[in-house]
Amino acid sequence: MKRYGPYRDIGFREVDYYNAKKVVIDQDLSQMDAASKAEIDQTITYLETNSYWPFKRGGLGLNQDNSSIHVPTNIYDKSRRILNGVNWTTNLTQQFIQNRKVDPTLTWQYFCSSDGFLRVYPGMQWPRDADKVDTFDCRIRKWYIQAATSPKNILILLDSSGSMKGLRFAIARSTVSKILETLSDEDYFNVLQFSDEPNYVDECFNDTLMPASVDNVKRIQSKIDALDAQNFANFEKALTKAFELFRKEQNEYSSHYLCNKAIMLITDGAPENFDHIFDKFNWPNKTIRVFTFLIGKEVPENRQTKWMACVNKGKFTHISTRADVQENVQKYIQVLSRPLAINKAGHKVWSPVYLDYVTEQGEILVNAGKPPDLGPHFEDSYTYQGLGLILTISMPVYDRRDTVGPKEEMPKRNLLGVVGTDVRINELMKLIPTFELGVNGYAFAITNHGNIVFHPDYRPFYPEGAYRAKQQLKVRPKYNSVELSEVELPVPSEDGTTKAHPLRHYFVRLRSGGHNMTTIPVLTHCDGMKRAAERQQEYHFQDIENAFRLVFVSPKNHGNFKPSVPNVSNFKTLLDMEKDMNIETMGLDNFFISNWIFCEGERKNTFVKLSTHLRKLVESGKIQNKCNRYHMERLAVDFNVTAQYVMAWLGEGKTGSYRNLYAECLTDKPLKGVPDAKTTNLSSRYHKRECFKYTHERYGIGKIWIGTASGLTRTFGAGPFVPHWEDKNIETIKSLYYKRAVDGMEKKYYYVYTGTIPSARKESAENLTITMSTTLTLGSQASGAPMAVAAFNMRYSAFNDHLARYTFKCREAECHLTCNDTQHVLCYIVDDNGYILANNNPDYNGTGSFLGSQNPRLMTQLIRDKIYKGLKLTDYQGICYIRAGNSQESSSSFIQNPLRILSRFFFWIFSEIAMLLSEWNILSHFTFGRVWGSLEARVEEECGDWIDDSEAKYIYCNFVVNSTTGKKVFVQKVLDFSSCIQSLMRYTLNKNALISQEKRRFLPDCAKQCSEEGRSYEARWLNKTNLVFIVWDATCDCSVFEDSSEEPEHEDSSSTNSKDGVSQTATTTTTPSDSGTTHDDATQCQILLNFANELKNVDSTRTPNNRTLCLDATNELLKDETTCGQSAAFKSDQYSLILVLLLLVLRTLRDPH
Repeated sequence: MKRYGPYRDIGFREVDYYNAKKVVIDQDLSQMDAASKAEIDQTITYLETNSYWPFKRGGLGLNQDNSSIHVPTNIYDKSRRILNGVNWTTNLTQQFIQNRKVDPTLTWQYFCSSDGFLRVYPGMQWPRDADKVDTFDCRIRKWYIQAATSPKNILILLDSSGSMKGLRFAIARSTVSKILETLSDEDYFNVLQFSDEPNYVDECFNDTLMPASVDNVKRIQSKIDALDAQNFANFEKALTKAFELFRKEQNEYSSHYLCNKAIMLITDGAPENFDHIFDKFNWPNKTIRVFTFLIGKEVPENRQTKWMACVNKGKFTHISTRADVQENVQKYIQVLSRPLAINKAGHKVWSPVYLDYVTEQGEILVNAGKPPDLGPHFEDSYTYQGLGLILTISMPVYDRRDTVGPKEEMPKRNLLGVVGTDVRINELMKLIPTFELGVNGYAFAITNHGNIVFHPDYRPFYPEGAYRAKQQLKVRPKYNSVELSEVELPVPSEDGTTKAHPLRHYFVRLRSGGHNMTTIPVLTHCDGMKRAAERQQEYHFQDIENAFRLVFVSPKNHGNFKPSVPNVSNFKTLLDMEKDMNIETMGLDNFFISNWIFCEGERKNTFVKLSTHLRKLVESGKIQNKCNRYHMERLAVDFNVTAQYVMAWLGEGKTGSYRNLYAECLTDKPLKGVPDAKTTNLSSRYHKRECFKYTHERYGIGKIWIGTASGLTRTFGAGPFVPHWEDKNIETIKSLYYKRAVDGMEKKYYYVYTGTIPSARKESAENLTITMSTTLTLGSQASGAPMAVAAFNMRYSAFNDHLARYTFKCREAECHLTCNDTQHVLCYIVDDNGYILANNNPDYNGTGSFLGSQNPRLMTQLIRDKIYKGLKLTDYQGICYIRAGNSQESSSSFIQNPLRILSRFFFWIFSEIAMLLSEWNILSHFTFGRVWGSLEARVEEECGDWIDDSEAKYIYCNFVVNSTTGKKVFVQKVLDFSSCIQSLMRYTLNKNALISQEKRRFLPDCAKQCSEEGRSYEARWLNKTNLVFIVWDATCDCSVFEDSSEEPEHEDSSSTNSKDGVSQTATTTTTPSDSGTTHDDATQCQILLNFANELKNVDSTRTPNNRTLCLDATNELLKDETTCGQSAAFKSDQYSLILVLLLLVLRTLRDPH
């Protein structure tokens, strides 16, 4: 950076820089003709963008040789301050380039000046949107504010007296909202609105400060919007209440928690300066700053509000219009940064997780042929321009000059700006040793305040436009403020009481340690939260350079066994893999390796890379220092061992059962439907392979595979029934089939069946599959260590055929009833979570769905008899719709003028006629049935749109129609999405209770079946599996039963007020019959209050070396408060006086008489 000094008059031609908002790039020029290019060349700067980020293809074009400058829209980009600042920071570009050479993984590097400009490297063109105004200002970004100040405790006093009515109160509300947006996770705040009496805006947080979480900020912002101005202002009561709150908090908690205390007064004027209040509560130490914001263009008096700020180490600001709000609000940051500058505190600060601005402003589109991934590791499934989810590390830059030139003024120790760089979350996640953590082990990271950085259950996105031609991801409303207790879910207490989270004390208060959750089980879930289980886990964590806490989690007693691997010399036989490679090229075997990094510096694993590293190991006995040797050796061993399965798949099996099953394939006799090796010049091995595939398909079996703990997968068979099979299962121990097999082994389910659960869009049973998986252990299957999982998938229809084959015919002489008698009995095969895998319905109705939704009375009896145990799973990251209410008219329509009513009447008539013409078509009376019959196949081609509404309602060419009748139906318009809490009941099998009742052989009569303790079923465990066979008496009709629906109960976490005729109550995507409960305001308030008090206790008891740096007004040594805004105001008054005098002189000269 060039030497910082006083601002001088400088011409814009003296400063050469790339203005990011005004440069043109190659993409712009490619869309212009020659004349336009020539004109552009004379007026606009061209920036060459010929490089991209190395971790993704395409994306935003970059210039690695230059940086570019962004200037906020409300600041003149050729002003003296901007030009001087840009000139001073010119040399930063070379420093950024040098940093990139030292560390090639660096992404954006930037400097944000306190004057407002942002210098960013590499150079880029700023994202453009013709429909939006660029409101970006780096000074109000979280990373800037956190670096520039210590944690803040802010109490806002909002004048809501009658004099504030109209535009002034609108500006005041906007000012409060902008102040709240400058707060970070480590800050606390509250808002008092006062007229004749002061009252807290949110009664939930009376007489206390609340954490500045996203939920709390949005909650307060919504309540501020509903305030009105009336009565007169009692400043004395308001100020007294504010100071008393700080005194109360000081007595209850430590001084560290109350860092940077400030009162922010927003008013249109004060009658006096209330010095006796400040003398009583704040003088002489002045530990609480006072900032005053004077609202309105024509304010009669401002001396009192100026005085309050200046004598209490604050700042006075005059806000005349809404356009002035953002620029003036951020000025208080400059004041709060002063203690850090004086004490030369060069502290580094890590931001919470967030989307970088480029990604935030663009679209995140689904890549064709990729499954959706809603978690942080989403970059392989979607296309976007920026970095995605990031953390920012930043630190302040101060004017630290001790000496100045002869004509320069003394330095003010002020903040010059903040320098920072971004770290991608995906890059951090790649460093996690997934292989060592094993199945059901995982890692996550949290900030100092317990917010999630990454976690397997962190879901920052939700899909928008499902089943449309253009699908994209949207961020959840509170994606950057997901808290520890919202992803690590303790099993709820039986009495339902709300307790402190047992882990937060350890993870947030301490720097390192471990904690075993063996007395408090944790709820885990999989398969899109459709399955849940209780698990005892062990947690070990470590503070990472005061950036965040890294936590490693493993199931109880996990990791007690580590398999040995052969010596280096034994690997020589594994390097000769030509036969396996030939097998692969012939299509006889496919294998792939998980994308876990076994050597640093590599972004993706391939077998070629593994072979190269192993060859070096064999030849030299050494391996790269940055490679995981044990992981590589395990991969090589697994490759060798699993080759035996390939040979079996190719007809080399030797067991009797094997040869009996595939007898037709082991002869030279041609088989119908299979190519003959002799006539087609194919090898015998290829012939057997095709024969095996044909045999599997006859039984409904598709792909067969084996996945190992080291991340190797070998597959055999026809293409998968499941789309994107490889993408979903490439990370073996993280895949559903692998987890379910290992979990089942612990419960003596040696063969685990997992069915595809249908989505809201109706799917045919022919397209649904069942996966069977079993563990391959080192040692006995009951107690050995799982080394791999073998699995296959088959169609539901084929599985149903097996049920029919064994249950539709009598096999004993005394048999009088079979599952073929569907009018008398219903037969089900149900898995350990209550999902139907097969039934005796000839149309497969209900296959794949939850038993409670198909037969609620049966499920109720199973729960009552403790055969299935209910687990209440709470999803704190739920997304709910906000729909338009039935009435779209607001109360203001009653006072509309007659002309407006008349114009609306004519517009209504026109709209109705247009709608009638667009809807009515005489041909539809004859052809609509045929059109509907092929609608699903033709909809994308004809309309480019397909949406399911979970009620058999579909969008057909912009009309909502019923899927059966094809008639239009009314649905409330979705206005927006909100975060909501979803409570879901999930169930798990109690095998012991099931086995204990298997001695029962006969069902009671119908009268007893319908009694309170009646039973209408017989259930049997299918040995060594996770399946239950159930026979239900269909002849008894008991109309009174308890609802045991497994569908979500929804608890709305957003405000539920009504404004402008729009229903703000968040409803969900599930059907109206879903049972659900909504937290009342008192319950929601208690949850928020408990969390706030718990967080304060944690912050108050942090160890000394585990605290965020706290420097506030008590550390400020300067006595001369020249930056409180007074001098600037005087200059403004002087300029106004000079202007008036000049006008009078001109008028006198023009008209001397």
